[in-house]
Amino acid sequence: MVINFTTFNHATITFMTNSENLPVCNLDYLNSLSGGNSEFEESMMKLYLNLTPIELDKISTGLDNQDYEIIKNGAHKLISSVGVLGITQMKQRLVEIEKLALAQAQFNQIVLLFSEVKEIHAKAEVELKAFLKQ
Repeated sequence: MVINFTTFNHATITFMTNSENLPVCNLDYLNSLSGGNSEFEESMMKLYLNLTPIELDKISTGLDNQDYEIIKNGAHKLISSVGVLGITQMKQRLVEIEKLALAQAQFNQIVLLFSEVKEIHAKAEVELKAFLKQ
């Protein structure tokens, strides 16, 4: 399958992919939010790339200590930025993590969801870095 993406500077990147390896970022919302301001779009991508690993580490620490408050707060902080960058798979899992942590329920499910979040983030990181190189 061939997928074309228009980047923040309106260049097109083509990904050759199969259905299991679809791109995770959809920058349409970011582009509409920015009104085509490529500097704003670039700053949002860089902010995500710089801050997300810090928040993921905090959630990981929360999981290590079974500290639901840290888990909930970390997930909450990430939801907006992943939404702006159209990383919907990650956003859905973070919303569920936040909900479960708030209820202090299903710890094993939170661990599973967080594992998926980290995998999605790794893909998003590669995609965003490719966009920024354009």
